[in-house]
Amino acid sequence: MTQLPDKLLDIASKARLNGFYKDFEQHFAVFLERSDTLVVTFDNKKSTSLSGARYPWAYKFVEKLGASHLGIMTKRRNDWFRQSDLFDFFDELTDTEFFDQFSKVIFYGSSMGGYGASAFSAAAFGSHVILYSPQTTLYKSITPWETRYEKAYKRGNWDDPRYRDGAASLRLASRVDVFVDPYFDADWKHADRMDRRNTHYHFLPFQGHQVPEILMSLPDFQPFLRNLCLDEENKSSFTEVYRGRRNVQDYVRNLASAAVEKGKPVRADVIMEAASNIHPSWNFPKYRRMASKQIEQDLLLSI
Repeated sequence: MTQLPDKLLDIASKARLNGFYKDFEQHFAVFLERSDTLVVTFDNKKSTSLSGARYPWAYKFVEKLGASHLGIMTKRRNDWFRQSDLFDFFDELTDTEFFDQFSKVIFYGSSMGGYGASAFSAAAFGSHVILYSPQTTLYKSITPWETRYEKAYKRGNWDDPRYRDGAASLRLASRVDVFVDPYFDADWKHADRMDRRNTHYHFLPFQGHQVPEILMSLPDFQPFLRNLCLDEENKSSFTEVYRGRRNVQDYVRNLASAAVEKGKPVRADVIMEAASNIHPSWNFPKYRRMASKQIEQDLLLSI
C-alpha cells in the first residue's frame, strides 16, 4: 500500500473513524457516514491547487447539512474521472447495494465535477443531481464542438462506455437541478442535452462559467440549496433568491463585460454607473476604460 500524500492524511483519519477511503492511481475516494442522506461530490479543476489539507469538494456544506459524504477527489489538475479503477469502484458500489442504505442520494458537482456528478449518478438509480455549469462529456463522437479540454481528453479513458455520457446517465435520476448561463454557449450546449422531463433549469444570464462563484455570493442561496437537498419547502423561489445579485460586485462586473463583448459599451457604462450609485465604493476601472475606448471608436466610425 502506497503512502498517502500529507494533504490527504487528515481526511483519511476521519474516514477511518466513521467510514472508509479508497486510494486509486489518479483519484482518492472518501466516505464519511453521518445520516441516511448521502451527498456524492466530485472535485473541480481548482481543487488540487488549494493550499493546506485537502477535503472533498463542498465538504463544509455537506458537514453542515448533516449528510453522509462520498467525495471523489483528483490527484492531478484537470483530470476528468476517466480511469477504469474508478469505473470499477462505482460498479462495485452498485453491485453491493451501497446506495440502497440511504433514503436519499444526491450527486453534486460544478464544471468538471459536474461531469463527474452527472455521469456517475447512473450508479444510483433515482438519485437527485445538482449541477453548476456542467459539462456532460468530452467524448468527441457525442460533443465534437467541445474543444476546451484537449489535455483532459487525452489523459482519460474515453473508449470505455461506462459513465461516459452525463446526459444519458441523468435520464435515470429522479430530479436534476442545473444552474447555468443560457447565453454562455460553451456550457449551454451541454445543459441543453439534458432530458427536459426531469431537469429543472435555473438561469444566471451573462455570468459565463462563474455561475458557482455568483451563487455562493448570494446571501439567501445557501438556505435555498439546503432545502433543495433535504426536500424541504423553499419559501422563496430561485428567481427571488437571485434578486440578491444586485448586491454582488462580480455579477455587475460580468454583466458589464458581456455588454462590452457584445459591442454595447453605452449599456455597459449605464450598468456600472447605476451600480456605483447604489454602492459608491464599487469601481470598475478596467471595464470603464474598455467601454470608453469602444464608444470613442464607434464615434470615429460614425464621422
